[in-house]
Amino acid sequence: MPVNTKKVAERRSLVFTDVHQIVADAQQVVSGPFHTSGNWSAGQIFMHLARAVDSSIDGLDVKIAFPVRIVGRYFLKRRILEGTMPAGFRLSGASAEKLVPGETETAAGLKGLREAIARLDQTSQRVPHAVFGPLTKEEWDRLHCRHAEMHLSFIIPHE
Repeated sequence: MPVNTKKVAERRSLVFTDVHQIVADAQQVVSGPFHTSGNWSAGQIFMHLARAVDSSIDGLDVKIAFPVRIVGRYFLKRRILEGTMPAGFRLSGASAEKLVPGETETAAGLKGLREAIARLDQTSQRVPHAVFGPLTKEEWDRLHCRHAEMHLSFIIPHE
């Protein structure tokens, strides 16, 4: 039965100021014993983040309803970029097909995440976000950091 991730208490508190910290944390947290407290495995989390990063360069080619784009662009964008990304949002339709991975081994997901973050260094190209619209490279990086903070918080290392 799926976990309501809005209510999960067992999460790490993370703050990233640079996209390279995402990979560093991912590598460190799975270097020893760990478990996840949400619905996805570590491999799925890593691959989802990789796909999201890649979509900031390549685009996503999904249609988002106009009211959602207005709310996102004018009410949520700043809140997320300058604050935190809430857990519990479920992607659907074409967005889910493109961004939600199936079962993924930890090593494969981590490899995908490393490669995606490396691509950010190799190109300055960024496409408009499907909901938030045009973002600068710096805004995209902040969005990737907020997104990763939320998802990686569900990977808990054993003490």
